[in-house]
Amino acid sequence: MKKTAKEIVIESLLTEEYLDISSLNKKIKENCSSTLGYHSVYKAVKQLVEDNVIVKCQEGYLLSDEWVMENLSFLEKLKEHINETKGLNHEACDFSVFEFENIKKLNDFLRKVEKEHMPVFNKDKKSTIIRVVHHCYNYLLQPALELAHARKLKDHNIDLKILCHGDTPLDKWTKDAMEKFGAVMKTGSNAGGITSKIIYEDFVVEIFFDKKFLEILNDVYSKAESVNDLDPSSLFEKLINTNYKVNVILYKNKDIVKNLRDRAKGFFE
Repeated sequence: MKKTAKEIVIESLLTEEYLDISSLNKKIKENCSSTLGYHSVYKAVKQLVEDNVIVKCQEGYLLSDEWVMENLSFLEKLKEHINETKGLNHEACDFSVFEFENIKKLNDFLRKVEKEHMPVFNKDKKSTIIRVVHHCYNYLLQPALELAHARKLKDHNIDLKILCHGDTPLDKWTKDAMEKFGAVMKTGSNAGGITSKIIYEDFVVEIFFDKKFLEILNDVYSKAESVNDLDPSSLFEKLINTNYKVNVILYKNKDIVKNLRDRAKGFFE
């Protein structure tokens, strides 16, 4: 079935945020077998803004948080499309989509991906990994693993920078703890929105958390006045046992990776 102009615009913004209409038009012409003209893209964007599917900010257009939360099934369609056309081998294609039923399986996957790529980092050359997160919940749930990971990055001459959307007492406590181990962390960052990202030198992992997951996490962070108010075991059990899905897109498109790295770095300046 032929895709509508609005569907094409949505797919384009799913793989790259902050595009103006000219950039959207160019991206669609380069990546889609579509005959859409500039006027058609303009009309589609205008309608999507009116429908609160996308929002306009100073840097360009992006999908609205509310729409993504209510339409995570859209990722299922994207996954089916990628599976049919390219497969899931992220070494062989620009995009791959994965799905996990809890954060433990997600974290196992993220560690595996990083372990596979760690040898490519040249210890003689400084590298940077940038995390864009809602909250650094892993440090609260698995502090020993997180600190061991921070040391491993340091051993490989890799700087870790974190942009955290949250600015609660727990977020600030995590910032102090992470920076003692060499990380640079900024809380209250506008970079963190509906998704989390891990931005490497040559690929990006974007994580779409289910609404249930975010509600549990935000409830804990909003109520705790200090780390002493936190019950890590209870939180971990709740996050593991609640029924939700986590969708992940892995990008290896060089233009997208560069675009996201440049934008993320700008938040530290």
